[in-house]
Amino acid sequence: MLASIWMEAIRDVFAGLGGLAALTLILVFLSKALLKHSFHKDLADHHAQLANQVIQAYNDVKLQSDKQLEMLKTELFREVEQFKYRLEIAAHERRTVFEAMHRERAAAIEDVYTKLVKAFNSLYALRNLGGADIPAARAAQAEITAFYQAFDYKRIYFTEEITPRVLEIEHLMGRLVEVYLAGMAPGHADGQLDEMQRLRNMVAEVRRPLEVEFRRLLGVVQEYPVRPQGNGQAQAPGPVAQASGRG
Repeated sequence: MLASIWMEAIRDVFAGLGGLAALTLILVFLSKALLKHSFHKDLADHHAQLANQVIQAYNDVKLQSDKQLEMLKTELFREVEQFKYRLEIAAHERRTVFEAMHRERAAAIEDVYTKLVKAFNSLYALRNLGGADIPAARAAQAEITAFYQAFDYKRIYFTEEITPRVLEIEHLMGRLVEVYLAGMAPGHADGQLDEMQRLRNMVAEVRRPLEVEFRRLLGVVQEYPVRPQGNGQAQAPGPVAQASGRG
């Protein structure tokens, strides 16, 4: 029906305008239609081309990004592994240094502890003499001096709690041995006996934490030992008991 209407319109145009004019008008109309169709086709083709270019650009960028990401991941993994390796080396060096320091500290404690016991035993033995014994007193004084020098050279290995107590012991030992060196020991005044007993208690109080610390450095005691209960089962770990002060 549309075709018949279109043909009717063409005949009317031809009848009204004449053949040449009508043909010209139709050609102009058709040219515009063809140009419009060609424009829309070119526009659609251009849109499709742009879309393809966008997709291609996206794929290129994504491919490049993926490559760079993989490179970054590989580089990061390598740096992490190198960092872990350096940490392991540093940790090993640190352990080595601390193990050496622990050994040195254990040796310092052993040396001072031994000289402390020798000095005290030499001095304490003087109270059992029946009279003045200057050679024995001098021998005791030499032990006391050796004890003090060993501690003074290595006091950095000892805690701030132990240091003043050791120095107090050395001071009291020196005061007591002077009495024997002066030949005033026979008779043993009550004050001298009291100070000797006080010295004995002080030495016992210092020996206990030194022994615990030395064994801890050697690894032969636990920080929190497991104590058996009455039924023979192991009790939950608890803090190490404080030194009682008894020798």
